[in-house]
Amino acid sequence: MYSGGGIEPDKRVAGPIEGFNPGRFGRALYARQSFERFAQRYTAEGDTRLGPMPGDSRKTVKANFVVDDAMIADFKEQLKSDRIKMDDEAFTKELEFIRAMIRFRIDEALFGIAEARRHLIMVDPQAQTALQMFGEAQKLTDLARAAAAKKALH
Repeated sequence: MYSGGGIEPDKRVAGPIEGFNPGRFGRALYARQSFERFAQRYTAEGDTRLGPMPGDSRKTVKANFVVDDAMIADFKEQLKSDRIKMDDEAFTKELEFIRAMIRFRIDEALFGIAEARRHLIMVDPQAQTALQMFGEAQKLTDLARAAAAKKALH
């Protein structure tokens, strides 16, 4: 352990951005805070703290909203207005990450970080891989118990 190498996991899923490992286009959107700016376009249903402002074009979402195709189209329009060069192939490749980050940032802004994390974990590749490991761990535990019980009988 003194070599500094540490312990390598049996299964590794790269995920430097909220459990995802996006490509260059996704990382650029994240670095430019495109998702945070997009979240500012929304307000929670029933939230009357600020009330409508003149010229306010914010859209209303419920707590368990879905990032649908219309929302994705609005996001693409924002990218155009922000003068971010659109790469349709990269956008399609990164769509899972883009949907997750849109949902995460809107949830975070309107419903709190706990709600945002709760929804994110359902699509986070690292978390999903970890959850799948519980089944394998249970099988290993059952095998070890069976072997110990068998050994105790003999």
